[in-house]
Amino acid sequence: MASQFNRPSSVPTSKPAAPARNPAAPAPVKSDVRNSAVPKPAPAPAKKIVTQEQIARRAYEIGLVSEITPKEQLHERTEWAANAIASQPPLAIEGTVRAIWGARELGQRQALRLGYAYVGLGTNQDSIAEGQKLFESGTRIDWRSR
Repeated sequence: MASQFNRPSSVPTSKPAAPARNPAAPAPVKSDVRNSAVPKPAPAPAKKIVTQEQIARRAYEIGLVSEITPKEQLHERTEWAANAIASQPPLAIEGTVRAIWGARELGQRQALRLGYAYVGLGTNQDSIAEGQKLFESGTRIDWRSR
């Protein structure tokens, strides 16, 4: 009894023969890799040691960070930033944080679509009234400009 996996007798089991070479055609050229004219790669440049100060300075120059703080003032400046954020309406902060998380985890189109939902989070009547009251009070965050 023949199995369903047996090859039919009409299917060849060996490789087909290579086509005959035309004697009038030139013989194929075998390349010699050792004598080829391929240029050798240039030597790697010397490695440069980059310091934290250089990275921080470059981040400031391209606008990735708005301030470079010496280590001695780091606690003071971090506290200032935390207080500035904490003084804002909580709903607005929550929407901003969620938008940042979404932008990092989602594609651009998805993040933009969700952005409208996050803006909607912070635009209820209580939040708008709180923002207007804060604006009318004249209280402003003392931002340092670049």
